[in-house]
Amino acid sequence: MAEGAGGPSAVKYGVTRDYVKAWRWCWPTAGSFTPGWRTDKGVVGYDLTRLFVGSEGTLGIITKIILRLIPQPKAKQTFLVLMDSMAQAAALVAKVLARFTPCTLEFMDRTAIGIVRDQLPVAVPAGTAAILLVELDGTAVAVASEGADLQAFLLGQPGVNLVRQAADSAEAEGLWAARRAISPAAFSLRPHKMSEDVVVPRTKIPDLVACAEGLAQELRLVVFCFGHAGDGNIHVNIMLDRADPSQLANAEIAKERLFAKVIELGGTLSGEHGVGITSPAICPWRSMPLPWRP
Repeated sequence: MAEGAGGPSAVKYGVTRDYVKAWRWCWPTAGSFTPGWRTDKGVVGYDLTRLFVGSEGTLGIITKIILRLIPQPKAKQTFLVLMDSMAQAAALVAKVLARFTPCTLEFMDRTAIGIVRDQLPVAVPAGTAAILLVELDGTAVAVASEGADLQAFLLGQPGVNLVRQAADSAEAEGLWAARRAISPAAFSLRPHKMSEDVVVPRTKIPDLVACAEGLAQELRLVVFCFGHAGDGNIHVNIMLDRADPSQLANAEIAKERLFAKVIELGGTLSGEHGVGITSPAICPWRSMPLPWRP
């Protein structure tokens, strides 16, 4: 709750903020109170619940949370989509979401694919520029119908080389295991990483990816992207060796330029991991004193 965290299924189900109904807040010097509603509807007064979710401990200490729960879906289908163009893959995300409601829509660029290729349960050709992982969930009947429509739609899109439905739950889990392995596997590229968690409007994903590729080329760094394309939440990873002063300096420049581009595109600097402390040059409010300190 402190970060308002999200995850791969946020594209359909939302983030932490969407499930917090009420909570108990302790002020360091003045007792506690419990804002929010335990009822299904509540419209009176200020929405302090949504204000506090994501406040990262700067407004008070939360000691109790009441959450909304939803049923687990009965069925899932997972699709692997191989693309020969990063730009076309990024553009396809918006097209898919205009017609379908996936519970998860992830993507990996060429570098991300390379570092987990051996962990994928299916063979990926060397020329593959991007991968989309698309998952549908719901009732068995609805998922079967939407899955057939999705597969037909994807096969007719430019840049799509292969659409493969996971044969069973084990193959689907193998695909997600490879996706989860990207972050730790990145250290095979360089010993250190600056991992950013930016979000842009989905139609701007191609611009963000192009920016990352341009920074990598200009500053002679390894920069790659993967993440939750379904809601525009892209993990941009700047790989470096901090023992090399030039790499460290260039990585800092890359981060500053990345943040500036995200703001220019109408985005935000973090989608699910909170903000913490970052550069005052980009986030001037981070140099302001907190209203209280525990």
